[in-house]
Amino acid sequence: MHRLLWLGLLLAAAPAAAAGDPEAPPPASPPPPPFQPPSLSPPSEPAPPPPSPPPAAADVDHAFLGAGPALGVAHFLTAALVLEGGVKLPDLPLWVRAAAALGSSFDFEGGGPLRRGGIGVEGRACSSRAACGFLDFEVGYQTEVWESSEWPTEHHHGAVVAGRAGFDVGGSVRFRAALEIFRYRHATDSMTSSPEWEGGGSISIGLAYQF
Repeated sequence: MHRLLWLGLLLAAAPAAAAGDPEAPPPASPPPPPFQPPSLSPPSEPAPPPPSPPPAAADVDHAFLGAGPALGVAHFLTAALVLEGGVKLPDLPLWVRAAAALGSSFDFEGGGPLRRGGIGVEGRACSSRAACGFLDFEVGYQTEVWESSEWPTEHHHGAVVAGRAGFDVGGSVRFRAALEIFRYRHATDSMTSSPEWEGGGSISIGLAYQF
């Protein structure tokens, strides 16, 4: 009898236990996230695009003017001041070059003034702007006067074909040196035969301004 009574009490108390205590506090909610102060740094900017490759370097030299002494030998010995200038051809390692020589031709018995002018082309090969080698080809004309107290005055003249090889170093102010080999179609006013081609050569040094 007592067992049936306890079983009835347990069955009556089960719904109340399932509903829970109405005065019990509700379950605790999760804590809020910690406070984050606003950032004082400026907003980040997108990275700049990579720089474009630099354009190809343009030619910085377009012409040159120079002067210097030259010593040579052909029909006579010669000593002259050589004036030269050139203009570069666009996009090519070639220069149109002109030169004039003013000096003297002489031997052991006499001498006189020397004049020569020519035009041609100069090709250059450079390891950098500061160091170049060059080859020239030139055609021109030359006149010489030979005078002596013991002999009649002679006038020599003729065409000249020349080739030069040398080096050219420096910046805007440059040092040039060259060895020249030429052929001279030598004639005189008193010649009765045809002019003859004679060989000769010279060495020259000089300073030039290139711009």
